[in-house]
Amino acid sequence: MENYYLDTPIYKIWISVIDTLIPRSGFIISEFNFQFRDIVCNREGLVIVYIKKNFKLELVYAHEYRSFFCRLIDIETNLSYAWRNTPPAEKKNYETLSELDIEIDKWMSFLLTEL
Repeated sequence: MENYYLDTPIYKIWISVIDTLIPRSGFIISEFNFQFRDIVCNREGLVIVYIKKNFKLELVYAHEYRSFFCRLIDIETNLSYAWRNTPPAEKKNYETLSELDIEIDKWMSFLLTEL
């Protein structure tokens, strides 16, 4: 597969990212009692939002940089929490879905230890 992201309409990319993320992030709900809140799809990318008490967890695919990362935010102050451990290094400009899969797996493993 050449560069999947260059000639693919954004809605196909959203579906690909959602299709990859949802099965892999099920533990966030079952093990850590977060509740699914929202999926935001726009030109900039995709954000899947989970809520637990005063915490908002965002799983973010940023299309401009073709990168994936997660952030934990305090709902009252809207400030990001610093992770206790070093998160996976942010890789940018994926060319294939398999590269995105690898990054998502790294973040899901990281979240298992951080949440």
